[in-house]
Amino acid sequence: MHSRPTCPRLGLSALALPEQSEMAAHEGAPHLGKQQGISLLETLIAVAILAVIGVAFLTALQGGFLGTGKVDEFVTAESLARNQMEHIKSLSYQDGYEATVSCPPEYEATIGVKDVTPDLSNTLQRVTVTILRSGQVVLKLESYKYKPEAP
Repeated sequence: MHSRPTCPRLGLSALALPEQSEMAAHEGAPHLGKQQGISLLETLIAVAILAVIGVAFLTALQGGFLGTGKVDEFVTAESLARNQMEHIKSLSYQDGYEATVSCPPEYEATIGVKDVTPDLSNTLQRVTVTILRSGQVVLKLESYKYKPEAP
């Protein structure tokens, strides 16, 4: 049998010291096994996932901008139509007529006033305001105007 040399101060065998020091050196480090880092395939998959998420985000953002533009267009057209309708209703009762009025750039308003009851003394008119933008109808607003009977 072999006798192990000992360290008189510590009471440890000399052969056990290197084993304990090796264990102490690896104790705090995580055990990696055969894994040595991130592979190219894992990196490509992560980039592809980020690209899909980025495209989805940009598509949603673009849809939001388009929706905001449509709402802005509709609100502008509605404001123009209501203003024109109120203007026509404030005028004195006249026989049917059509007119085009000035609007902001890219917009056009067409106003039509027609008698609804021509056989019944023309007491009711239909007022139609059509708002166009770049030649396309954005909004069509219809209302009626009543002619009060003279006292």
